[in-house]
Amino acid sequence: MASHFGAIGMPFTDEESYMDGIRRIADAAEEQVELGDSLILTWKDSSGAALDIVLSQQEDGVSLECVAPRFDGGNTAALAVTGVVDDECAGCVTVGVEVHEGGEMAYPMIVAPARIAAERDKLTATIGTGAATARLGLLAEDVTVFADQEAMSADETLGKFSSESFIPTGMFGDSAPRVLCNGTVVAAERRLNTLFDTPFWVLRVHSYGGDYDLVCSTDDLPDGVRVGQIVSATAWVTADFG
Repeated sequence: MASHFGAIGMPFTDEESYMDGIRRIADAAEEQVELGDSLILTWKDSSGAALDIVLSQQEDGVSLECVAPRFDGGNTAALAVTGVVDDECAGCVTVGVEVHEGGEMAYPMIVAPARIAAERDKLTATIGTGAATARLGLLAEDVTVFADQEAMSADETLGKFSSESFIPTGMFGDSAPRVLCNGTVVAAERRLNTLFDTPFWVLRVHSYGGDYDLVCSTDDLPDGVRVGQIVSATAWVTADFG
């Protein structure tokens, strides 16, 4: 099972490599947004890997409050924003949305927005308008690959789900931007996180409600993946409304 960082080619294995990586990303950040006593740094790689860092000013210096990895593959979804909720982490929010397909609401879910709390006012202003688009990225926490629908149906645990189903599991309990995504792989590509020189998988997956970009650590897919196979993934959902 990969971390959200591993899913986008950030090979953090311990506290030392994590802090070293965060410093490298902060130095390479191309966007800074001041928000009260907080500073939000945004970095994005040509591979689509991206990360937001929240720093806060304390009496004894600058404190690292939050680090939020995400993926921006350019695949756009039509959404309606239903709510913006402050997270317990300073400078972070989650966003309730409804995913629309063919002009109709397909399902609700929760997403973690790019630039996190810096987008609060803009997103809040769209509540009730029914008009928003976002580039969604699914960071795999756990992923299983099946040769075809028949193979998935034979699985004791996952076989009870449709091979093209999208379940917002984060809506049930901890109010987290998490889903169970089952779908058919329509495109598969190994990309390189150029800052860390580490590859990761980018899958375009057709599921209920549309096509989604699912990113996975190469450690989670040691045998690779091919177009036409079925994947079942628990994933963290990120969204860039910019």
